[in-house]
Amino acid sequence: MYKKIIAMLMTVIVALSCCAVVMADTNVSMNLTVGVGETKSLDNYLKAAGGSVSWSNSAPNIVKINGNKVIGVKSGSAVISGSSNGVSYEFRVKVLKNFSGYQDISTSTGVINDGKNSRGETITHHERYFSMGVKDTIPVKNMIENGKKYYNYRWIFSDKGIASLKSGKITALKTGIVHVTATDKTVVYDFYVTVTDNCVAKEIKVKRNSLTNLANYLGDDAENYVFSVEGLKDASIGIRDNKYIEAGANKGVSLLKAESTTGGVNYTFVVTIIG
Repeated sequence: MYKKIIAMLMTVIVALSCCAVVMADTNVSMNLTVGVGETKSLDNYLKAAGGSVSWSNSAPNIVKINGNKVIGVKSGSAVISGSSNGVSYEFRVKVLKNFSGYQDISTSTGVINDGKNSRGETITHHERYFSMGVKDTIPVKNMIENGKKYYNYRWIFSDKGIASLKSGKITALKTGIVHVTATDKTVVYDFYVTVTDNCVAKEIKVKRNSLTNLANYLGDDAENYVFSVEGLKDASIGIRDNKYIEAGANKGVSLLKAESTTGGVNYTFVVTIIG
């Protein structure tokens, strides 16, 4: 009898322990890569629940924490964890020596920041933000420096389960946020990609000095969208009367973001101006 009671109690304790593990499971868990001397903001990954996050750091000699920013100290790995308003976070941070010399920009405008790497060479840093839907693809060949192929860069994905690179295109696999870094010796590209069920990514090719009807891509619902444009390389486009994509005189690539005001599907268009 006592053995049965003890066995039942052990079963209950194990069950409660399992429940505790499930309840304490992290809401956000990601891999991040930073460089020695690099400051990277975590704000892009925090849920809009409000409140400050109290962070713990498994390896202060590898990574420092300043507010919601992590700073690479030396090569190695660390786990940054914290919680706020019922949302828990875990970031597995890898610090690489050859990524040193540039700072996080924390802006959605795609500005360029120049810095120095550990060899004293000037590094050009580009930062891009865009959204795409599950199973969508976006080509990266036009987003990187002229004269270089995508395979000339070293590509690192913070989570290959969310998105991957194949044949020069980023492919979205499941919903989430992924940080994609592409580097060579003197150029760094940071792509912050949000994969959602409510977004579609498409490539559009337009001719120079032309107008392209948005109804071809949004139907008659174009008037219910808010548009924003970010020039990626050598050129930019505009939106005329909320009806047309207006291409300039120079070849180049832009990101055109169309956000629905009625709860419809959002779009990220990679618009390439051709000859």
